[in-house]
Formats: sequence, C-alpha cells, structure tokens
Amino acid sequence: YTVVAFGGRAMAGLLTTKVSFAKSAVFSFTATSEGATVQTYTLAITVAIGNTDATLSLVAIYSTALDTNVAYNAAALTGSPTHTFSVAFSLQSVSVVAVPTKNTTSVKIIAGTFSADVNGSTPVVGPLQSGLTTAITIQGLSQSETVTSTVTLVANRTLPNSNALLRTLSLGGVGLTPAFNPNVSQYNITLFDAKELSLT
Repeated sequence: YTVVAFGGRAMAGLLTTKVSFAKSAVFSFTATSEGATVQTYTLAITVAIGNTDATLSLVAIYSTALDTNVAYNAAALTGSPTHTFSVAFSLQSVSVVAVPTKNTTSVKIIAGTFSADVNGSTPVVGPLQSGLTTAITIQGLSQSETVTSTVTLVANRTLPNSNALLRTLSLGGVGLTPAFNPNVSQYNITLFDAKELSLT
C-alpha cells in the first residue's frame, strides 16, 4: 500500500484531513509506496475574491410630500455623483431606496450621524432642517470588498411659507369699500336689513 505524509504526519490508506487557510495557500504532501518510491503533490489553493461590481442600478427618494418624485436609474448615476432635490417644508423626513446592480453588493446610507445598512430595507432619513441642505450618501461595497461606489443626494428642505395674504374675500354679495385687494387690510361695508354675513 501507499503511505502519505502530510504536514509531518504519516497516514496510511485513505487520507482525510482538514486544513485552514485565508484567501490563498500552497500545500504539499508526499506519497511513498512499499517499494520506497516517493511522489510529491502540490496543491495551490486560491479563494475567489467574489464579484467586484459595486454599482447601483437605482436610487430613489420616496414621500408623498415631495415637490417632485426623485428617482435615478443607472444611466443617471453615471454622470455627476451628486444630485439635488427639493423637499417641501411640510416634509421632515424622506425614505431612501437603493438597489445594487448585483445582489451580492452591500449598500449603506449615511446622513450626518445617521447610518444604516440597506439589505432590502428602506431607511428613513430625518429630521431635515428647513432652509438647509442635508447630504445623503449611498455607498456600495462589492462582494470582494475591494471596490466601492458613492452617490450623494442633497435634500433641500424649503423655508416655511411666509405669505399670509388672502386670494379672495367675499361677504355673501355685500360690497366692500374699497374693492378687495390682497394688500389692503381695512374695508368698509354697509348693511341694510342683513342680520347675518357669510364670510368667504
């Protein structure tokens, strides 16, 4: 029969052993026959580093209160890595959707002190400060952990509306003196037999 030597150990017959290695390793073992013939075998083991695609196929911001729906597909993301969108004052947070091109890519969303791994979820970023911009960074990391991609969305939450002017003013057909003007705050009215006024 043949005696196999592996790692300084001699094993007769069927060889079964476990070895540990990181991303690559080279192992050698010898086989010796009864006639003292020695044969050396070498195993060069390389662990595949995995997919190197860290790109994103879709990045979207969702909320019913957005001034405009914001969604960037892969074509849009190949341009400038920074995109700005407007958020109404009534909106204090937004939901971020980030879809990697490869499902082996991990995605993280960072906004100030906020950080969250996507992993199929839809993180909510907020509160957004009115009159200020909030940078939302979406980072993709390839399966191989050697390639990254970054897209930054800048949320611009508008200031509150300071316009308190009326568009129209009606008193159920009763005339105003002077005629209504949004910039005029004082009016005179003349009533004859009316006991009620309908203010619109």
